[in-house]
Amino acid sequence: MEYIQANQGLIMTFLTFIYVISTIVIVLCNAATIKEMKLARMNESRPYIIGQFISVSDYSQSLDFQLKNIGRTIGILNSIEIFPELPISHHKDGLSVFKDFPLAPGQTINVMLEGDPRDILDKEFKISFKYNSCDPKKTTYEEKYIIPLRGYSLSGHHYITAGGDHSPEERSANALRNVASILSSISGRI
Repeated sequence: MEYIQANQGLIMTFLTFIYVISTIVIVLCNAATIKEMKLARMNESRPYIIGQFISVSDYSQSLDFQLKNIGRTIGILNSIEIFPELPISHHKDGLSVFKDFPLAPGQTINVMLEGDPRDILDKEFKISFKYNSCDPKKTTYEEKYIIPLRGYSLSGHHYITAGGDHSPEERSANALRNVASILSSISGRI
């Protein structure tokens, strides 16, 4: 007891040092959590523009290319590149005619492909496009993926995407599940 009373200043200095270090660690953890939450919020409310092929054999054996904004804000297309080039109907400029075109949430652009769709069913398409958000920062996003059409049938109404044969709604639901799992893993670390 006498030791504690004799060294009271040293013990208080040590406890204050531990308190300061603990406070710094808590502040850093809170800052990291806030940063992750801002990023998750930004990703949740940004535009998500996808490109996909659509087979609509209800009225004919045709194959269209579709751009769709499955996000929650407007996206403005900057560039669209597809290799090999698509045979676009009625536009000599191809997909570049949609440069600076705004896509509202849920809005689609369907582009009719000319010729027999079976001519391109054995190909693999590399798709790359850039688009901006309408926020004050004009954040630019870039999507790149490959859509293989090998072995695909034109029967029925289908969406052919990079992730397989799914509808945009299914892809949106999968994306939301992924975001939810990321958020739950973040909250588990707090």
